[in-house]
Amino acid sequence: MRRISSTIPLLLLVLLTTECAYYNTFHNARKFYKEAENDRKKREKTQVVELSPEEEEQLKKLGQSSADTKNRASQQEMQNYQQAIERASRVLEYYPESRWVDDALMLLGKCFYYRRDFKKAMRKFDEILQLYPDSDFIPETLLLKARTYIGLEEYDTAEEELRRLTDDAKVPKDIREEAKYELGGLYFKKQNYELAAENFQSSARSADDKLIKAMAQYRLGDCLIRLKRYEEAPDVLRRAVKAAPNEDFLLQAMFKLGQALSMNGEYDKAVKNFKTALAKEFDEKRIPRIKLELATNLQLDGKLSEAIKWYENIIEEHKRTDASARSYFALGEIQEYIVGDLQKARENYDLVRSEFSSSLIAPVAQERSDNIRTLKELQDDIARLEGRYVETDSLGNV
Repeated sequence: MRRISSTIPLLLLVLLTTECAYYNTFHNARKFYKEAENDRKKREKTQVVELSPEEEEQLKKLGQSSADTKNRASQQEMQNYQQAIERASRVLEYYPESRWVDDALMLLGKCFYYRRDFKKAMRKFDEILQLYPDSDFIPETLLLKARTYIGLEEYDTAEEELRRLTDDAKVPKDIREEAKYELGGLYFKKQNYELAAENFQSSARSADDKLIKAMAQYRLGDCLIRLKRYEEAPDVLRRAVKAAPNEDFLLQAMFKLGQALSMNGEYDKAVKNFKTALAKEFDEKRIPRIKLELATNLQLDGKLSEAIKWYENIIEEHKRTDASARSYFALGEIQEYIVGDLQKARENYDLVRSEFSSSLIAPVAQERSDNIRTLKELQDDIARLEGRYVETDSLGNV
């Protein structure tokens, strides 16, 4: 009896030591995960809502997606996720019978997902669904699994999973609303703007998360523009501006609102909007685009001399940018169609490619320049046939 009684404290000590070791390992995993999550949430609150067409085109040439570039995680954030992965993996290896195994699997799945290691993330989410079907993590796991299908570009499967979540009344409201927002983004990616707008409208109306609500309003406005429902877009984007969770989002929403006003023919309101945005903007990369929109809307509003001053300002202050290339193009159009000076028009068109060769307007500018040259050659040929040809050094100068 004495021998048995002396063994009991030893067993208790071993169990206690094991439990403490397990707790410390998982505690450290959660600590690193929390630090990474804090960085991610801060980053997403100041996220880039969308890239410019030129930036998107450049990514295509590099074989990358906008998701690889927008809101890129910092090295420290990625390291913290990796540290969490290493510690949570030890929990599964050394304490496979622990009651916290589904917690460790969920943490691993999230870490892999946010590190964009989608295949490993999918394996962990599947393990939770198969091994712990009654876990409280099941609804969130299903949502993350659908997002992972999007990351793997398995869009049809992702759509099925998201629709199943949005239609299931037993799924918690916050998960259903996030699924609706993700479904809207998926339809947007597929260029099905009607269905995208429908889901964004639902999210904007009923989501409790402020960031999702603001983003849903913004993306709904974008869908309406693409659907050419220009009269509806400004009011939606005004709500996005009002719901903006931070100054950075506010300015991006104001930019989109200005574009919507312009497309609706409200050029004077667009001008006021872009002037306000320009006064508030703190990101130097966005300033040239705002100035370009301002100049364009001044021109559309009939204020040509003021518009030209802004085009010239962009060329002077923002050299070698897409905005300066487009400003040369705009000046070329003014010379060609309003002033009627084809020589100066061609000079401006020729400056577009040298200013910013990857601009989407560069091929159009080259075509315009070539057309003017061809026209001049035809005029010269006709003049020779009529016996009135005079040698010139350029378009029209004797």
